[in-house]
Parts: sequence; structure tokens; C-alpha cells
Amino acid sequence: MTRAEPSFREMFRAFPQRTLVLSVVPVLVAVLQSVNVVVHDLPVLYGSGFAVVLLGCSAVLTRQQLAAFRTRTLEDEWLDRTK
Repeated sequence: MTRAEPSFREMFRAFPQRTLVLSVVPVLVAVLQSVNVVVHDLPVLYGSGFAVVLLGCSAVLTRQQLAAFRTRTLEDEWLDRTK
């Protein structure tokens, strides 16, 4: 790769299951929980607090996975150059 930073799309192509579980599924769960709160007429504070925490965790996990992917990409590039 010639880019300085890997993209989410490149990470998704390399590790689709891990990316789905750590980045996409938490967002869907947060949305569904928010809909559940509205449908069952619960206080919005319950659903919004849960959604904010879940989205924050998802963002941190996605950044960590991108950093790990970047490290792996750099290691692979370096090993290819030394051969």
C-alpha cells in the first residue's frame, strides 16, 4: 500500500467478520435499542445513555482495529522489501 493510513474499507476487505462484529453490529444494536425505547414508551434517557456508551465503545474498538491493521500492513510491507 502506498497510502499513509489504511481505510475502513481496506480493513473490511481484509477482515470482514471482525470488522462487522466490532464496528457495524454495535451501531445496529444501538439503533435497535433506541427504537425499542420509543416503541415501549420508556424514558429516552435509558436508550440514549445506552446508545452513547455503545457507540463510544464501537468507535474506540474501530480505531484500535485500524491501528492493528496499520501495524500489520507496515510489517507486511517491510517483510516484502527485505526478501
